[in-house]
Amino acid sequence: MASTDLIHEAWSVLTQCSTTSGIMASPNHADNYRRIWSRDAMMAGVASVFHGHESMIAVHRSSIITLMKAQAFDGQLPSNVTGEEKRTSFGGLAGRVDATTWWLVGAGVYLLHSKDDELKTQLAGSVERAFQVLHSWEMNHGGFIYTPLGGNWADEYICQGYVLYDQLVRLWALRLHANVYQRSDWKLLAEQLTKRISDHFSSDGKQEAVMHPRAFEKAKEKEGRYWWFQFGPQGYDTRFDLAANALALLLGFDQKIKSTAAFLNELAVNQQSWMIPAFYPTIQQGDAEWSLLAENYAYDFKNFPGHFHNGGAWPIFMGWMIAALNLHNERFTATAMQRELEHTLVSNTHQPFFEYWHIKEKKAGGKFPLAYSATGCLLANLSPDQMETIKIYLQ
Repeated sequence: MASTDLIHEAWSVLTQCSTTSGIMASPNHADNYRRIWSRDAMMAGVASVFHGHESMIAVHRSSIITLMKAQAFDGQLPSNVTGEEKRTSFGGLAGRVDATTWWLVGAGVYLLHSKDDELKTQLAGSVERAFQVLHSWEMNHGGFIYTPLGGNWADEYICQGYVLYDQLVRLWALRLHANVYQRSDWKLLAEQLTKRISDHFSSDGKQEAVMHPRAFEKAKEKEGRYWWFQFGPQGYDTRFDLAANALALLLGFDQKIKSTAAFLNELAVNQQSWMIPAFYPTIQQGDAEWSLLAENYAYDFKNFPGHFHNGGAWPIFMGWMIAALNLHNERFTATAMQRELEHTLVSNTHQPFFEYWHIKEKKAGGKFPLAYSATGCLLANLSPDQMETIKIYLQ
């Protein structure tokens, strides 16, 4: 399958996922994937805007409205909503922080693109309440969202505390809506959050500027080539988070672009594959984090080493990273990742858009076909002109 055929297939999957209520996670009835999920639908919608795919942008508008109508009284956006019955879920064992932040991003990108004044007015109160609930989730009024265990997309992983990924999606939302609604207060919050992220999640930060100085100094003795994963009262976790580092690069945290690209090259050599895991290193049985990982699931344990969140390669976040590398002209690394991703997708003759891939076993895992993975393919295939165009959505 040529690259153009794969892109066509990706749009076909999004079309199959499209309803009058918005973009579902999958057209299949397995589990609860045949629903409009905030993060899945918003990422698909953002990619559609980036590509200028007007018919899919119209479906994205419907996703925004469907999720907005299910917003809780406190401002929280649902994790997912069924299209017909309008059943709403705010998460399983924990709420999903990134359902609210990705809805804000998806709505902001759409409004900047469309100049849809009617929807802009309709969404204004919902946007305000969404930002208010994000502020309440800081817990200590320290400027960072505090994510509960299982509280974002990697709901069966060890994400908890001050997670970089969650701060970055909130930052993107603030930048977008400060622009859309001409809000100087949101612009100031975005500027403050940008500095706070730089201080806390990089080895280049200053001890006197951080929330947990003792743990920060200990973290500086470890990995400093990329942006760190998370921290909390228990200290820093400096493992590599592909999604967070992709978002950091897209949002202008480019101090580590060369060292991040070098890290990705080194990782590809070590594992003999350019399929980059969502989190690295993989948690092994016997590691300190294993007990936390091993008990964090509702039905079936999926995070065996190399699988699912624990070392699986997710096309959606590879797509975000490829776009970020291309934005910063790191062509070699971006092209190597893109070629491996596309080769891997088409090597599965059954269906290219599985949820994730086990790198060593070279096997697909999870549900299929997913809008999430189709979206990753589209993000990985933005043209140079499109890469120029998307800059207005990132500033």
